Amino acid sequence: MEFITEGDAVKCIRVISEKPITVATFHIDVDRVAPHVASALSSKEIIELELWLKDRSKLQEALKQRPIEVTILEALPGVLDQAANAISELGEVDKNLYQTIRKKISRLTYELDSIEQFKSKTKNVQLDKIPNSEVLKERLETIKDNIEN
Repeated sequence: MEFITEGDAVKCIRVISEKPITVATFHIDVDRVAPHVASALSSKEIIELELWLKDRSKLQEALKQRPIEVTILEALPGVLDQAANAISELGEVDKNLYQTIRKKISRLTYELDSIEQFKSKTKNVQLDKIPNSEVLKERLETIKDNIEN
């Protein structure tokens, strides 16, 4: 069973013969297994979802406690990886975008070279059920909320 956030929803996806099937969906703000979701899941899947919701809650709480700058830096490797995949997939980039990316990467490299070491004063959160892609989504959502406020 996989739990994937998409927009304002969490999808419960069962993979059968390598084919993903959405068996239940619920609002992203729900923090416990709703009856309509439980009725679509097996008892083992309900336990998995409960653990996933618990991990997600821990992650959200940890992100609230951290300075936004730490969250931005922690999200950066995942975003850069996605950008590299996008460039590879597209095979081309607009000239202006190319130059802008180069400038930003040069500045980032300069800033990284000018510091000795980054030491986080925040404790890492142990997550057992949330895949890295969902952690990245949560970090990006936190960054988005900070930009909007």
